[in-house]
Amino acid sequence: MTWRMTSIDIGVHDATDPGARERPPDPEVEPMTRYVIALKRERRQEVSVDWIDRLQGAPGVEITASAGNRRATVRATADGLHELHRRVGAFCHIEPVIEHRTRD
Repeated sequence: MTWRMTSIDIGVHDATDPGARERPPDPEVEPMTRYVIALKRERRQEVSVDWIDRLQGAPGVEITASAGNRRATVRATADGLHELHRRVGAFCHIEPVIEHRTRD
């Protein structure tokens, strides 16, 4: 499977302005995408309760929330995503966060 990030995935749109056009990303700041990481049901018994600690200090990864020892939400760069797959991909699902908003 090949991952390809688009400008929508990396968040280069100004969400506060509904008419805003895409702006080029800042070359000094590598874009980060939000992901949810959840334990695979069939692997829960095999994994230690501190598996989220394996994510601490991963380059290009920031943990933003965790719910017990079953799931975590992170922000990650493209390289950080590869690191997540390397560290916990064997026993976790890693998916981009999809937000649904209603139009007012």
